[in-house]
Parts: sequence; C-alpha cells; structure tokens
Amino acid sequence: MATVKSNETAKIIVNVETGVTESGKAKYSARTISNVNTALSIDDRRTIGSEYAALQTYPLGTIKTQDTADLVED
Repeated sequence: MATVKSNETAKIIVNVETGVTESGKAKYSARTISNVNTALSIDDRRTIGSEYAALQTYPLGTIKTQDTADLVED
C-alpha cells in the first residue's frame, strides 16, 4: 500500500521585531496566518506575508511557511 497525504493544512508565520534584549539582540514576536490554501506557491505566500507585515506596527523580521498533513495508507 502507498502512503498518501490527508488533511493538508498550511500557515504563514510572520516574525516582527518587537524590541531588543538586554544583550542587545533583536527580540521577535510571531504573527500567524492560518488556513492558507496549500496550493499557493511560495512566491504567493511570501507576498501575503509581506502585505500582512506592512499592516503591523513593528518592522518585519522573517516570513516562514509551514505545511502539515496526516500520512495515511492508501
């Protein structure tokens, strides 16, 4: 039997710089966009993350994407 993906989900994680630690390093907080269409390209996901970051008070740090799925036997 082959293994297939089931219940695929995706999210975009936008990290924004919210301050500085006592040692002088940047401190980040995550903003998550859930229920993203798994068919979107990484370019589209980056665009969405960038546009979302532009709405934030704090400057953009990084944009990440995370896909999950259940692996089941076909």
